[in-house]
Amino acid sequence: MDKEKEITYWTKKVLWNFSTLTLAFLLLLFIFIFSIDSSNGTTVVSIPDKYKVIAPGDEILVETILDQFRFNKKTDVVVNYEVKDQDMGSILKQHQTVAIETQASFLKTIDLPQDIPTGRYTLFNSIQNLDSTILATANTSFEVAKPSPGYSESKNIFIITHRSIVVLCLIAGLTILLGILLMNKKKVPTSPHNIKEKNISYRDLVETIVKQNSFFGGDKSITLANEVKGLSVSQKGDVIKMCGNGLETIKSLIRLYRLSIGEGSINITRHAIRDLIIQNPKLKIPTELK
Repeated sequence: MDKEKEITYWTKKVLWNFSTLTLAFLLLLFIFIFSIDSSNGTTVVSIPDKYKVIAPGDEILVETILDQFRFNKKTDVVVNYEVKDQDMGSILKQHQTVAIETQASFLKTIDLPQDIPTGRYTLFNSIQNLDSTILATANTSFEVAKPSPGYSESKNIFIITHRSIVVLCLIAGLTILLGILLMNKKKVPTSPHNIKEKNISYRDLVETIVKQNSFFGGDKSITLANEVKGLSVSQKGDVIKMCGNGLETIKSLIRLYRLSIGEGSINITRHAIRDLIIQNPKLKIPTELK
């Protein structure tokens, strides 16, 4: 009996020690996991189709989407932009500082040099903290081509003499004076209350949302729209068929755009439908679009 008690004692002691070590290991593992720097996230950089092929000296519009960052509070990060040619030679560099906590989306214009050679270029995008630690990188490409005949460069500089400026000012002043003299009625200030309500429908809203987002998201925006239940759109963004509740269709559409394109799509959508809502304020829209 004494031998059996001794075996039982040692068995319990071994099990107790094993349980204690297991709990200690799990606690250390838990602390280790939550002590890992979780500030790293992802960045997506894109150039709208309109700016994929541009002339020397023009500007490109760049959309940057930062996601899955998990800072404890609003934190400044540096967004670097660098344009390189096909031989990986650096053409220009720019940077900006933005505040981010979990995600952000913003646009930036970059002016290309007037003497940049034609060809294929790559825009490199990197995100780093103020200690110069790289948190995320991305890149996209565009092409610089010679302008076609009749092209008007966006950076043309018109030299106007002082005499021409004076003449233009006189003409503008006389035109304004003539307009005032010919006014027979007091102009009614433009406001939402003065805009005549029009028969704007949910179909119009959906079509506007799809077309505006396709400007930045391209064919992907059209594909996502066709995934919404009861909605069918053409490659140009025109609504072919729309069934069911209009408000629910819009909710599903912006949910897909937010998940796949990013928060920038919400800002694009809110701006795109603003005038339509003023024309028909009876239409209900999702809270995030107000």
